[in-house]
Amino acid sequence: MDGLTRKKRRYVRISNRAERSCDTCRRRKLKCVRDKDQTQCVLCVFHQRACTYDEPRGRQGKAHSRPGIANTTQTDSPTQHSDPTTAGSQLHLAASPTSHDDLDARLRLTLGLHPTSHFKYIGPGSLHEDMLLDFIDPSFRYHNVADESKKFCRLAEGMTFLGRSDASTLYSSDDKDDTEAVEKLVRPHGPALVDLFFRIVHPSYPIIHKALFLEKYNRPNGYQGFTAPLLGAVYLLALDWWEHDQEMGESARQGKTAANTTKTTKVAKPDSDALAKLASRSLATVVHRPKISTVQGCLLLLQRAGGSPQGSIDGESQRSRNASTDCWVLTSQLVAVAEELGLHVDCSKWNVPAWERGIRRRLAWAVYMQDKWSSLIYGRPSHVQSSQWRIPPLTTDDFIENNGDTEKEDDKGQLLFIHLARLTQVMAEALAIFYSHDPDQYRAFSEADGMQTVELVKPIALKLRAWATALPASLRMEAVRPRKLCSNGYLHLSYFVTEIMVYRCIVRSLARSQVASAELLMLCRDAAKARLLHVMRFVEALRPEHLQAFWWFASPKSLAYIRTYVSILWATSQGEQEADYYRQKMDEFRWSLRVRARGVNFVTAAMRDMGESLADIDMSRPPFEQMADIRTQRQRGHTGETGQTDGSTPATTTSTLTQLPDDIGFTDGRVVDYMDDMVFQTTPEFLNDFGVSASEAFFADINSLHFGSSL
Repeated sequence: MDGLTRKKRRYVRISNRAERSCDTCRRRKLKCVRDKDQTQCVLCVFHQRACTYDEPRGRQGKAHSRPGIANTTQTDSPTQHSDPTTAGSQLHLAASPTSHDDLDARLRLTLGLHPTSHFKYIGPGSLHEDMLLDFIDPSFRYHNVADESKKFCRLAEGMTFLGRSDASTLYSSDDKDDTEAVEKLVRPHGPALVDLFFRIVHPSYPIIHKALFLEKYNRPNGYQGFTAPLLGAVYLLALDWWEHDQEMGESARQGKTAANTTKTTKVAKPDSDALAKLASRSLATVVHRPKISTVQGCLLLLQRAGGSPQGSIDGESQRSRNASTDCWVLTSQLVAVAEELGLHVDCSKWNVPAWERGIRRRLAWAVYMQDKWSSLIYGRPSHVQSSQWRIPPLTTDDFIENNGDTEKEDDKGQLLFIHLARLTQVMAEALAIFYSHDPDQYRAFSEADGMQTVELVKPIALKLRAWATALPASLRMEAVRPRKLCSNGYLHLSYFVTEIMVYRCIVRSLARSQVASAELLMLCRDAAKARLLHVMRFVEALRPEHLQAFWWFASPKSLAYIRTYVSILWATSQGEQEADYYRQKMDEFRWSLRVRARGVNFVTAAMRDMGESLADIDMSRPPFEQMADIRTQRQRGHTGETGQTDGSTPATTTSTLTQLPDDIGFTDGRVVDYMDDMVFQTTPEFLNDFGVSASEAFFADINSLHFGSSL
């Protein structure tokens, strides 16, 4: 009878779980949330502990402070320690004190998110010789990061960090005031903006630990636990989708209507300019105490810099115009902070929680991508040297947060981020070969003939083909779900720009070549033309689900890069009809962007960049006529300088392209777009032709020419 009674009591306890909070949530006074068909609440799943309902309501015991909890939450640590302080340092956000300072207590056990201290990487050659550190700490053990009396924190053999108190750094007293000022600018919309951020931006750019952020933010006055740059950047990015939130959008529209009758009911959108100014200025102070949140805030601010919605195509403030100019400087600062944190070092064997290793790898790749793409679009030498940044490839394991609320969009965003990192590696290799800032290497490449350039291009083209072939179906442009935004567009645009930068190099090389054959020239220009048609088709096929989604920082200048590519094809044209054809394509591309620019920030920014970069080029006259005038002017200048002329033609940098046959691509005085027919027949979906059909046939023909010429 007693056994039956116990079973009935247990049945009643289980059935009542939906009506009460679990022991942990009740003790911490948090809302207990369980996903459908789950027996554990979200918080307990996140902390990897049992979700129990056993404690009496009056009990406030420390049930989770017993020995053994730390070992169950960090079983994959590279090294095991018997020291109690060392075991405690391996907590996977697991132990739960009873106060609201619970999270801070757990973050004190981390390396990159310590609430009151920061840790700087000690590299080879620094004043802190690793061998001498043995005399300071003969035990050679992992120091508990929470023990602030320890100056050095050794994670593994030869891997030591120098700890410092945040309070001892410059401007640390301003942090709380800056954070409060950020929150004041958006109040009372902060929670709604955070929800928008994790609904739209985070799935496509997952550089934040979502569960940790939300747990921290949802505490009473939780915003006070964030630095101003990170909190401000989250709010700023979310503000770009203000109208996508039904409540905020309706409030804004009602406010505009009510403004005609009374001003008291108007709900204004937060001032994004003031918020951006505050977040950017505060970033200059928090870099003195670098943490993971510093890198996250800097990366998010950079994502918005290129696509600020405040300006228009035809006119905008000087502040918006200077935003892109500051991006490279901020990127340089970002790389420096990342190296201070040791993000450039493989943390696989570090004695830190698994979730922190995952976020470190994500951020390392995010910084790598930010630097490499900035190097391309701004034409600057890369700060990140691949030989020094030895980071393992990203895997889905690096995105595991154990929060129990993973959605399909989050999984898709993880794949997008991983494949963007792989594409960036290929792009960075091409960038180092074809656009080197080493004067000797650049000179040697410039003097190479067209065939040598093609031989250098082939390995890159094969890697691009392999990348495109491995792209999963969920990342294709047509993988759009009903009433869901799709960020696949910026991944595909990045691929097209990588391909275009290669063909741009080929066209430039042939323009300088003195010995390029007509056959080689025809094949190269046909392939370059096919790339242009593909990317124009890509832009024209963009749907509202693509345009209104998140596009990362390089997207505006990537579109402007296409404009530069068309201009180069026009400038190297061999006849008036060909020049007119590319001028028409330029007008079509500009029109295609203009009709899509309304309400789309990155397209508006692209139109601005296009206008500022090459607006002064006169395409109404064929390029060879303009080059003839330039040669005449240079010759006159040469004669004027020397006072005499020897009758020789002065050296110029004009095009020396081999003349194309008159019947190639042009008949009866009009342009015959034979490549358009080939594109639509062989690629019903443009993704299927990513570096496969056109490039494969192109290099096969090039090789046959090469072998034939050697006989």
